[in-house]
Amino acid sequence: MRILLAIDGSPSSIKARDLIASLPWPPETVIGLVAAYQAPVDWSTGVASHAALAGDAAEAVHSELGEQLRDLGEPLSARGWAVEPRLIRERPATAIVAAAAEFDADLVVVGSRGHGALYSMLLGSVAAEVVNMAPCPVLVARDEDISHALIATDGSPTARAIPEVLRRWNVLRGVQAEVLSVAPRDSPAYELMVGLYTLGSTRIGEEHTDLLERCRRDAD
Repeated sequence: MRILLAIDGSPSSIKARDLIASLPWPPETVIGLVAAYQAPVDWSTGVASHAALAGDAAEAVHSELGEQLRDLGEPLSARGWAVEPRLIRERPATAIVAAAAEFDADLVVVGSRGHGALYSMLLGSVAAEVVNMAPCPVLVARDEDISHALIATDGSPTARAIPEVLRRWNVLRGVQAEVLSVAPRDSPAYELMVGLYTLGSTRIGEEHTDLLERCRRDAD
C-alpha cells in the first residue's frame, strides 16, 4: 500500500495524520509525507508577487520546514511503516497531484482545511482540486478516527469499484457501514412536467421506472 499524506502542520492535517496512524495498514505500507509551501506574497509594489528567498535564507527556511515535516512523521514511523518525507516549493494542489502520480500512490489523504506551520494552504478549495485531479482515490479527513461509514453509489463505474477497493485495503473491517443510492423523487410536479413536455408519451415514465430499479439494485 502506498499512501501520500499531504500535511502542513494545521489541526486539520494533524487529524489526517492521526487518522492514517489509527488504521491497520499492512506492514509493508509506504507513506509519502509531503508538504508544499510558497514564499510569502510581496505587496510592496502594489502587485501581488512571491517574495524571493535567496542563498542562506532560502536554505534555512527549507531546512527548518524539513525538520518539522520529519517530526510530524514520527507517529507514523513508530507504527513500523516506511515514511518518505518530501518538501516541495510549489502551489499546493499542483504539487500534491504531481507527487501522487510520481509516488504511484494508491491513496491520497488531505485535511479538509489548513494553513498551518508549514505555510501550505490545504484549504477546502485545494482539497476539492486534489479530489478532482488526483490519479487515485482521495480521502479528505475531518476527524482522527472512523466509527461509521456511508457508501454512496450512483451506479457509475467508479462507484461500482468501491466494494473491491475496500476489500483490497481491508482497513475498515469492523466499521459499521450503510449503502446509499439516491434516485429522483416522484411528485405531482414531476408528473405534470413529463405530461407537458412529452405530450403523453410513456417513454420518459418507463425510463424513470427503470432508473429507480437500477438505483435499488446498486444499493443492494
